[in-house]
Amino acid sequence: MPKIDINKQLIYLPKLILPGVVSRAKVNQAELEKRKREFFNTVPAEVVNILKCYSDSHWEIVRALNM
Repeated sequence: MPKIDINKQLIYLPKLILPGVVSRAKVNQAELEKRKREFFNTVPAEVVNILKCYSDSHWEIVRALNM
């Protein structure tokens, strides 16, 4: 699973080489940046403020807050 950092708005993808998976070099970087911005814009500001004090991956906290 990728890791996310809400504070820096970064997504860390695992380096997997699987048959049939498009390499990062072939991904349209402009489209990727657009989707990344769209994703981070879905996280409410109050959740971002809560996550600022944690340095670990934020997936678990975002998932828990959604429940």
